[in-house]
Amino acid sequence: LAGTESPALSLGIIFYHLLANPSILNRLRTEIETVPAHASWPQLEKLPYLMAVIEEGNRLSFGVTARIGRRANEELVFTPSSYATTPGTGESYKIPARTPLSISTLSAHTAQSVFPNPFTFDPERWLGEAGRERKRFQMAFTKGSRKCLGIALANAELCLVIAALVH
Repeated sequence: LAGTESPALSLGIIFYHLLANPSILNRLRTEIETVPAHASWPQLEKLPYLMAVIEEGNRLSFGVTARIGRRANEELVFTPSSYATTPGTGESYKIPARTPLSISTLSAHTAQSVFPNPFTFDPERWLGEAGRERKRFQMAFTKGSRKCLGIALANAELCLVIAALVH
């Protein structure tokens, strides 16, 4: 299913929201019309709103919703950030090496402290400096040494298909 099911799910989510929100579709169409009709992937990935639409579609497609377990080989130091749901004391916590940790993409992608109105399709959240900061919380392809090998392929498929259909 790799390389087909995940991008297909993202495309379904994206096109539902594009058709349900004409203002988002019109903004995307306006941006896509700035490149040739048969633009290459490198040309398309330079379009910030297109990439924001893809990030938001991937965020809402959830993928595997089971908890993704990991263990760090070294001791970790956790300091709650401004995104923590409970106000932190500024105190750091040491997590011993080899301690199992886990989170699901559903939990991560619907955390209101990171994604306000988490079930709203809002590509704007991925734009600007705040959007670049928010990308650390994007887990559609998981993270670390176990992340998906097909990220580039999936992004190429999404860019090319969305551009062709919206154009």
